Parts: sequence; structure tokens; C-alpha cells
Amino acid sequence: MNRFIRKINDSKVILDPFPHLEISNIFSEDLYQDIRDNWPDVTTARPNLNDYDASAFENRKWAIIYPERTSEFWNELGAFLASSEVKEAIFKKLIPKEYGALDIETSCVVRCITDSTGYSIPPHRDVSLKILSMLLYMPEDDSHPEWGTSAEGITIPFLPNYLFAFSNAERPLHCVNEIKAPNAKRDQILVVWNQLAVNRDYVV
Repeated sequence: MNRFIRKINDSKVILDPFPHLEISNIFSEDLYQDIRDNWPDVTTARPNLNDYDASAFENRKWAIIYPERTSEFWNELGAFLASSEVKEAIFKKLIPKEYGALDIETSCVVRCITDSTGYSIPPHRDVSLKILSMLLYMPEDDSHPEWGTSAEGITIPFLPNYLFAFSNAERPLHCVNEIKAPNAKRDQILVVWNQLAVNRDYVV
């Protein structure tokens, strides 16, 4: 796992059009394949908290791998992704110093997510209680780079073994355009740090 921390530490923050990180080959090839081979059963639907959620997340399923416990493989990986070491590395990059980055008390949730054909989410800003989001794209191949998150006029390429992370300090407007390919399977790991004690279902 040292590779993961090192790649974050060695990365440069992309400032345009908002501060974010993009890192290719974030995991070793062997670990990436292990993640693909051990992809969990993502059968849980996201809770529909209102009519917007019901339509926006109709084609999204997930499995929470931290703080919940599932298998030995995911227990270890989930705990690492939610660890203080990962938080320290990525917060130092993306949380403005005036916010007291490492002094922010947080809770963390790690999910494996699979979006299917028809999934989309319109342009929106995350709620203010969300502090930082780290997306780890997990596709089988590079055939659909357009499936990445679009934000403030750019689209992050949906590529294998690719990290995209951003803080909510500037509350960038972002979306995912409709996935139209038949039998689509858009796999990603989503790591979210929220203000401490926030209900995890309300900040995703």
C-alpha cells in the first residue's frame, strides 16, 4: 500500500477549473486485478431520501466495505482507504490550509459502486457537510472514457486504475452523463470523508 500513498504525495494538484487530483495506475497491476477479481456483490440500492434521489440513483447499486465488514480482502482494503495515512496524504493536497486540514474531525465511508445502463446524475453541488471525495475508477478496460465525472466543463476520463479526488471547499458543479451503452457496468470505489457524526446515508 506504500505505492498508493507515494503516488498521492508525488502528485500535483490540477487547479483548472477547480483544485483536484488525477492519478493513473494508483494501484499496482496485481492489486488492481485482485480488486477486479474480488468485486463484491453490489445489490444494495442507494436509499431514496426524496424524489430527486429516486430518479437520479435508480441504476446505482453499492456495497459498503468500510466501516462495515464483508470479507478479509475488502476488510483490509477498506480499512486502508479509510486510514489516517490516506486521509493525511490527500487532505494535505486538497484541503486549503486555512481550513485546518488535519484538524478536521471526520467520518469516512468506503463503497464499491456499480452503475448500469441508464444511470446519470444531473449537475449538482455536494452538500456542505461533505469534505472530500476520492473516486477510484475500476473498469475492465478503457473503452468508455466518457463515463467519468464531468465537472465545471471538463470530463475526468473513466479509465482503469485511475484516481480522481476533489474537496468540497469550492463546491464544484459536477454530473455524470447518461450511460447509454447496453449491459453497461460502471465500477468504482468511492471514498468520502464527511464531518464527524454525519449520517452516512445523507452525504454520499
